[in-house]
Parts: sequence; C-alpha cells; structure tokens
Amino acid sequence: MTQDQLAEKTPVTPKTVSRWENGKTIPGTDMIPKIAEALGISIADLLGQDAAEGQDAAEEKRDKKPDILNTKIDSLSEEMRGLYTLELKSFIGTLERRIRIQKKLTVVILAVTVILIAIMTYRYWTL
Repeated sequence: MTQDQLAEKTPVTPKTVSRWENGKTIPGTDMIPKIAEALGISIADLLGQDAAEGQDAAEEKRDKKPDILNTKIDSLSEEMRGLYTLELKSFIGTLERRIRIQKKLTVVILAVTVILIAIMTYRYWTL
C-alpha cells in the first residue's frame, strides 16, 4: 500500500503518513484503529505485539505503565514540595531578619527622637 492510498483510507495527508514512516512523528492514539482497519490487520499486529503473548499479558503491561508514571509523578511532586519548602523557609527566614532589623531601627529612631526633644527642650528653657 502506498502513502497516498493509506492517506485516502485515513483522514490524514500523504505527508503525515511519510512523517510516520520516517519516524519524525507518530500517529495519535485515535488514529491507531483507523490505520489498522485501513491496512486490514489487528491493532495488536500493528503495534507489534506477539500473538502468543495474549490479551492478559498485554493488559498487564498496560496496567504497569500508569504505576510507573504515577511513581515518577509522585517523586517529582516530592522533589517539588521539597524545593517549595526550602524556598518558603528561606523566604520566612529573610522576613524574620528584616523584621528584627526594623525593630532595632525603630528603637534607635525613637531614642534619637527622645534625645533631640530633650536637647530642644533644654535649649528652650535655658535661653
């Protein structure tokens, strides 16, 4: 079957079929049944599954893939949570340092203000 013939039997262009053949792209999961039907073969044959493997083995493989993905997503999530926790702790630490500095500056400003008021009062009364 030519690329043009396969393209006619499936809703794609010959260029798309060419990209599949050259490995530049792969067909979407929605296209697999249509391609298998156009070629007159089973989906298992199209995907290269061994007929002796059986449906149970294929389902078992299918069931394992999501577990692997979920494990990777969970570990990524844990890493991201760790990074966010570190970032948050760092941010909180920075805020606490700034608050301590602001409190010290407030005390110094109040002390200077009191001293200036005392000096001005003394000068007023002594003149």
